[in-house]
Amino acid sequence: VEEEILDLFVWTQSRFSFVEGRPPRAKAANPLARLTLRADVTALLLEAARREDEILRIRRSLPDDSTKVLKIPREIHADELGDDLTRVDAILPLINGRRTLRAILKSSIYPEFATMRAIHKLLTLGYAKARDRAGQTLVLSAPAGPL
Repeated sequence: VEEEILDLFVWTQSRFSFVEGRPPRAKAANPLARLTLRADVTALLLEAARREDEILRIRRSLPDDSTKVLKIPREIHADELGDDLTRVDAILPLINGRRTLRAILKSSIYPEFATMRAIHKLLTLGYAKARDRAGQTLVLSAPAGPL
């Protein structure tokens, strides 16, 4: 539930409506309707703000979801990936030079933010590169501050 709420903060287009009262039967029957948010709301909002800052930095390097991402054939050093190691391991098979960033995000088992972060880490460490629609390699700057 928390991850879904955090994703709301990085949406660029959305619509939201709050309807007070009991949900209709069809919505109440959904198993997700019974989930309870147990997180500290202040901590959740602080994490959302941190992620928003991070996604803005990532989007400066990868502004277009039609960008194609490909692996660079070299050995990956797990110690450089830190917390992103597990996500990178799952995402690497999706990075083949033919898939767009949009397709990778859609195919990933991880939420969009976690996938974007892992791809950005691969790009900044030189394990992958990104090409725009014209086939030009995008030059990425090193991240400012920890990612």
